[in-house]
Amino acid sequence: MDEVYKLPKIAFPEVTGSTVSFYSEYDGLPLKKCEVAINAWQEGSGDPSPENERPIHGFSEVNVKANNVVYTIQLGQDVYGAEVDFVNGVAHVTHKKEVFDGTQYVDLVNWRPKANSVGFSIYTATRAKLPTTAMTIANIMSDKLKSVSYDTIFSNNIDSIALYSRMVNTALFFRITDTSLTTKELVKTWLSNNNISVVYELANPFDIQLTPTQIETLIGNNTIFADTGDTTVQYIRVY
Repeated sequence: MDEVYKLPKIAFPEVTGSTVSFYSEYDGLPLKKCEVAINAWQEGSGDPSPENERPIHGFSEVNVKANNVVYTIQLGQDVYGAEVDFVNGVAHVTHKKEVFDGTQYVDLVNWRPKANSVGFSIYTATRAKLPTTAMTIANIMSDKLKSVSYDTIFSNNIDSIALYSRMVNTALFFRITDTSLTTKELVKTWLSNNNISVVYELANPFDIQLTPTQIETLIGNNTIFADTGDTTVQYIRVY
């Protein structure tokens, strides 16, 4: 009687997390997917303000540790928000950092209803992704200002920032509790001495081409994590 052979079954399970773990039946199987999030991070704690500066940092490289091997992709620039595809060698950049230092054009704003602060607006150099409503806080962070919604910025009395639409562009609303800033020139001088960094989500993300990197599994338990954010792995399971 002829012996019957069964073909092995192949599946492609996917796991996501700050650290991912899975079991592999073989050595040397390449990951089908390894995508790593890049998230900007801030020093310090509490709400940022001119008195509580919280510097914002991005990443110029991504390191993935797969078991005892470290795989590194150089980004060629500081990136403040992205999804990095190791297998295909692409970084999908979603966020940008911009520094407002008094060199940009400034518009003064007449506040409603509070007058015990100064308001001004500045266009973003690149179009930002707008929040869904005026009451939604945009996906932005600042080193010296608290992020609030466009509606809320009119009623609070704190150093804050909001994103809104202005004609075909996007602009940032700044509220500073310093009533001495009564002219555009004084605001620009203040900014030159108090640079404000803002990271915002892009309306039109873009890709950076990188070097494809193959990550292989070990037989048995595998553990993978990255130093920039969550990791999504799709591996080959043969059974």
